[in-house]
Amino acid sequence: MLLLSIAEAALPKLHTWRPQELANTGWAYARLLLLHERFMEAIAERLLVLRRGSLLEICSHQGAA
Repeated sequence: MLLLSIAEAALPKLHTWRPQELANTGWAYARLLLLHERFMEAIAERLLVLRRGSLLEICSHQGAA
């Protein structure tokens, strides 16, 4: 199926995606009931990394105040 091939091709590039792109893509695959486990796990991992980075940035700004 084409969307599963797209997911495979996107895996090595997820580190460049913004949070909204990750969320929209995850939602679209879920909405279509397409399961590409590695792709969904990679999206979740990337969002967690971005979230951690945002929290660290907030904490460092609060500590500087």
